[in-house]
Amino acid sequence: MAVSLATGPMAIGIIFAGWIADRVGRRPIMVFSLASAAVYGSLAGLAPSWESLLLLRCLAGIALAGVPAVAMAYVSEEVVPSAISPAMGLFIAGSALAG
Repeated sequence: MAVSLATGPMAIGIIFAGWIADRVGRRPIMVFSLASAAVYGSLAGLAPSWESLLLLRCLAGIALAGVPAVAMAYVSEEVVPSAISPAMGLFIAGSALAG
């Protein structure tokens, strides 16, 4: 349940995060997503009840939606064209290992 309440909202949030990133900017969305997910994840470790743990996992999932939604576009804008494929490959590999 704790895993599903993180991945489900993240999948839905990706749709909205891409839309918001087009208006606010990609980098601010990624920074905010990572910072807020770190806060929610830290608080989840201190959750006093099962319900609060589930709520914090849900919020962390929503917060993390901004990373995969905008990372590929951001990498393609910031990296020289000859290094885009290796950079995206490293991003995907790092995401798989960290996930």
